[in-house]
Amino acid sequence: MGESLIGRLKTVLAKKPGTEASATEAPVLAVPAGELPSIELPLPDRLAATGTAEIAPLAAKEPKRDADQLVAIEFRALVPNEGAAREIAEVSRRGSDCADAVASLSGRSDLSWQVLVTLNMIPKPETIRDNVELVALFSSRFGGRADGWQMRERANSGYLT
Repeated sequence: MGESLIGRLKTVLAKKPGTEASATEAPVLAVPAGELPSIELPLPDRLAATGTAEIAPLAAKEPKRDADQLVAIEFRALVPNEGAAREIAEVSRRGSDCADAVASLSGRSDLSWQVLVTLNMIPKPETIRDNVELVALFSSRFGGRADGWQMRERANSGYLT
């Protein structure tokens, strides 16, 4: 099995500038670990509506789910130019857990390009947080930022988006 997106991004981020071909000539920003931005994970809509961090019981009619079932989770990054968006998408596609990575215009004036990276993964909060932080760190190298995540619904998955 190939390297996961987390492993691939850690490898790319650990390399010295100029050791890997880059679509842009953006400087590498070295940020000490203690100074990385804290990224809060949004609560799913079902929890946000209740205003509580407790998980409400699911309706009895919903099928039982396997806690270790892989689901598609989409991570978004905003960057200022096409070269940066294409490089993030290309590096992301090399991850063994990457189902898709697409660069497109965002419709914003400041960060005009977005990257949507869909990973097949077990939806554990710590794994989601780790991926959001890596997307944030990688996109910050190009003057961009992470722009959230969401679970993608698959037919008969039992998961809601």
